[in-house]
Amino acid sequence: MISSADRQPDAKPPRPGSGGDAGVVKAIAELTGAGIPLAGGLAAYGKEAPTWGVRRSLREISRALENGASLEDALAGASGRSAAYVNGLVAAGVRSGRLAEALERHLAVIQRTQEIRSRVRLSLGYPLMLCFFALIILWVMLVWPVRDFKEIFEGFEVPLPSITITLFALSDLAVQSRQNFVWVLIILIVIATGVWSIRFLPGRSWRVRLFQFIPAIGTSFQYAGLSEFCSLLSILTACEIPLPEALRMGASAMRDANLREGSLELAERVEKGAVAEDEVRLLHHFPNSLSSLFRWSERNKLFSESLRTAGELYAAQARLQSGVVGVIVQPILLVAITVPTIGAMYLLFMPLIALLQSLT
Repeated sequence: MISSADRQPDAKPPRPGSGGDAGVVKAIAELTGAGIPLAGGLAAYGKEAPTWGVRRSLREISRALENGASLEDALAGASGRSAAYVNGLVAAGVRSGRLAEALERHLAVIQRTQEIRSRVRLSLGYPLMLCFFALIILWVMLVWPVRDFKEIFEGFEVPLPSITITLFALSDLAVQSRQNFVWVLIILIVIATGVWSIRFLPGRSWRVRLFQFIPAIGTSFQYAGLSEFCSLLSILTACEIPLPEALRMGASAMRDANLREGSLELAERVEKGAVAEDEVRLLHHFPNSLSSLFRWSERNKLFSESLRTAGELYAAQARLQSGVVGVIVQPILLVAITVPTIGAMYLLFMPLIALLQSLT
């Protein structure tokens, strides 16, 4: 049990229309508002949180509170990358009496970001799967039908154009890959592991910025990151957390490595007395359009609402861009598969037709 100081005395009810989240948030509000230990409310919220890091932090805080620890000690004992954000959110929510509202908004932001990213991945998933099966079919054709055509042409000593000879050379490579399948598989696993390990190398933020220059695909992830940045910062500033501290806490919960690094850099500069609006304009981590929001950074309520609105607008842009991904990628992939297929058939059948004509 915790003392009354560790409870939320006047939790505001959640806004209507939050769908499946409303039941969880309402339960938290009723628990804390009725003077029931905060641990129960955080445990209930932790079960619904969509990310593992948040669930872990809330589970640790809830267990510590149930074991009799004070809120400060429970927050200090939480671990994980998102712990700084979750700890600050809970502490500020309890202090300001807006815990239920803060948790509701936090849950909505996480789910919205995941929904946008999942939508982009699904838009890319079908074309990539189609490309994968197309490569398998191409490999099968090179190993068997193209090989048979090569034997026919060699048997009749048919003169072949250089591009058809190149196609037969690819067939030879495909046949060799079948004979050395285990080594090919090992090489593919090593390449896949290397590509996956790139994320752990230094300089991830500039690689993310480079990726975000890709039309539709990169911009959709960029807008999703900006939506998360604005929304998380809006929640913290609404709880009257100073901007430098809010930026550092928000950075611990952001998935966008570029914005995470930019938030830490901005926090350091603002702490030294720099004007947030000017620094956002100077830092290459942020788009110039974001700087105007920080004009109100000294007025918490107005600043929080501006960030909240911007987060919703960026989310809408991300959804729009994710729809464009499917519209652009699928036709390009269809052309990329169709043109080589037709070309290969032409390269095979034209010499065959010439052979038949010579025999008749």
